[in-house]
Amino acid sequence: MKKITGFLSTLVLIAVVFIIAAFVTQAGLLDGILGGSRPPSVDITTVLNQIQLVSELTTTRYETSGSIVIERDMPPLIRALYGDRLVLFGAGTVTAGINLADITADRVTTTTEGGMTLNLPYPQLLDCILHENETRVLAREVSLFTWEDRTFETSARRMLTLAFRNTALENGIYEQAKEQAGTVIEAFVGAVQPDTPLTITFDDPPVQSFIPNSCKDANALEPTPTPTLAP
Repeated sequence: MKKITGFLSTLVLIAVVFIIAAFVTQAGLLDGILGGSRPPSVDITTVLNQIQLVSELTTTRYETSGSIVIERDMPPLIRALYGDRLVLFGAGTVTAGINLADITADRVTTTTEGGMTLNLPYPQLLDCILHENETRVLAREVSLFTWEDRTFETSARRMLTLAFRNTALENGIYEQAKEQAGTVIEAFVGAVQPDTPLTITFDDPPVQSFIPNSCKDANALEPTPTPTLAP
């Protein structure tokens, strides 16, 4: 009888221990005893390596087409004798993006909760390209005492490229580049740090933005032509 009673006491003790363990685990008391739940570890080096590999994926391209009219700026009477007017149609691509290859560890901060904040550079223009195979002169009007200056067409092409650049900027190509960069980075960081909350911020727009040569203003002609985007 004593053996049975001792065996039952042992079973009851085991059952009580299991019940207490389940309660402690369910209530989170064990985490409190052991110092709380630990946030996920953030491997900054791995994250940076992944981000730097996707630089070419963070570009945004703005495709557009249109025509431009340029003519030499002179009084009407003189224009009738020495004027030069050209209408040019073309298509082009303006590209903006963020160079992720230059991002360093000082742009990454972590929180005590295991989160990560990544500060990215502000987007910049990368190139402005006029598609030559889609560009053509629609009209050319040369006055009586004016010879056909081939540099006039070259200037028109440059001005059309700059008009495309300005249109891309007005239509928010920088904001599109920021959205593209955020989407790509979230996907890649999520793949290497799936449990890490990520916040992406951007630098403020620079006072003087970097402009690549293909997007810079051309030198004015002498006399200065008057560019007009055709409707």
